[in-house]
Amino acid sequence: MDNRWVVPYSPVLSRTLETHVNVEYCSSVKAIKYICKYINKGSDQATFAVSDATDEIQRFQSGRYICTSEAVYRILSFEIHDRYPAVMHLEVHLPDEQRIYFQPHSVREQMDRSTTLMAFFELCQTDSFAKSLLYCEVPSYFTYSRQRGWARRLRGQPVPGHPNIRRDSCIGRVYTVYPSSAERYYLRLLLHSIRGPTSFEALRTVNEVLQPTFQAACRELGLLEDDACWAETLREAAVSDSSRKLRDLFCVLIVFCTVSSPRDLWMEFRDHLAEEYN
Repeated sequence: MDNRWVVPYSPVLSRTLETHVNVEYCSSVKAIKYICKYINKGSDQATFAVSDATDEIQRFQSGRYICTSEAVYRILSFEIHDRYPAVMHLEVHLPDEQRIYFQPHSVREQMDRSTTLMAFFELCQTDSFAKSLLYCEVPSYFTYSRQRGWARRLRGQPVPGHPNIRRDSCIGRVYTVYPSSAERYYLRLLLHSIRGPTSFEALRTVNEVLQPTFQAACRELGLLEDDACWAETLREAAVSDSSRKLRDLFCVLIVFCTVSSPRDLWMEFRDHLAEEYN
């Protein structure tokens, strides 16, 4: 055991405040995912009391706790809440297995509505620009509604060389599918690899040969012959998950997913895996 096992402290502060004080100085934030999860998130307060009557006014006053970080932001008129860019969730489902939510009196109406995936296939059949996009890229150039499907954006930055096409900051994220879901997992992998598919059959067609399953199509495209799918899995997880969860995922891949070259995966994602120690 050495000094690495001891939480750093300031003897001056400990003597002045007569308690143990751990002081950490945040000079820069390289791991942006930790800004609101660790030392910069502000203070916490908990209250506990046993009483016969409930004083709602006192409960509100006690619960309305404003930490120093929030107080400074409000005094300086900074934004407290913000979301940028906008994120659109994209459905992924096998043929005739989409979810339908309905009331007893609106079964027929809901059955006729297409999903974001089915509307994407229809869009690729009629729009030449959409044929150059991946499924997750469509929300940047098109808006979606259940009534009319995908439609070109009217606002945003013009796309050079493509009249009437505009790009917005909105991004698309396909719902997570675990490898245990078998065919649906391979369908999601194909949607991230093939541009402008017009149907499920088009996704399964490789070199003008219709493959029997989505897994077979992935294999023919070379998506399963190496560690590309596992690298893509880690790449997606690195966007939002913490390094601890990323390390857990890395261990699962090494133990259960027959990774052919663990060293190459480690070298590619070692900065993300050790992000909190950088």
